[in-house]
Amino acid sequence: MSIEMRNLSKTFNKKERALSSIDFTLRKGEVVGLVGPNGAGKTTLMKIFIWMKSFIPLEWNRTYQRK
Repeated sequence: MSIEMRNLSKTFNKKERALSSIDFTLRKGEVVGLVGPNGAGKTTLMKIFIWMKSFIPLEWNRTYQRK
């Protein structure tokens, strides 16, 4: 299972572009790092990902054990 985002962009105030055409794939169980210079959009990308987490299937958020 994976989460894919394609052509993700974010603009503030209709003119200030924080992210431009970002593509990435996250696979279940994968450990990743997000690095870049100040002002590169790392925090903006994480805020979008956290917002999108509410749309991710529940099995990504919790581990269930059978009784």
